[in-house]
Amino acid sequence: MNTAGLHAFQSVVRKHRERRPYDDLTDLIVAVASRNNMHLRVDAIHFLAVNLETMVIEPLAEQRGDKMSVLEDMKETLESDIERIISDSETPVAPAASVTADLSARDDDQEMEGLSSNAVLKATAKRYDTLQISSWRLWGGA
Repeated sequence: MNTAGLHAFQSVVRKHRERRPYDDLTDLIVAVASRNNMHLRVDAIHFLAVNLETMVIEPLAEQRGDKMSVLEDMKETLESDIERIISDSETPVAPAASVTADLSARDDDQEMEGLSSNAVLKATAKRYDTLQISSWRLWGGA
């Protein structure tokens, strides 16, 4: 990722963090990564947050109620699946201890390293059948 791309994603994430449940999902993703000594770049965090919100939370909210209730009900499952995805990454990442969880406080050097959205996409595809959310059959069969 180049600096211009990094700054573009930082701007996008700042805008999205003004609304829930995106903000809550972002915090959840960063917390799971930190617990697993992983560092996710801002594009990877955005990729996971947007897809979890639009492809999991929103459809379930249509069936079960508001988005925040669904997020609360599914939090443990989402944490587990996020952990499966990021732990299966083939991309080496800097230890989370060296990176602040506050996305707005990260400097460019911290953001240039870490798990990318591309690595998250590949890991998600690789682990799809083992993810708990895939068993809900929100997107049809295999």
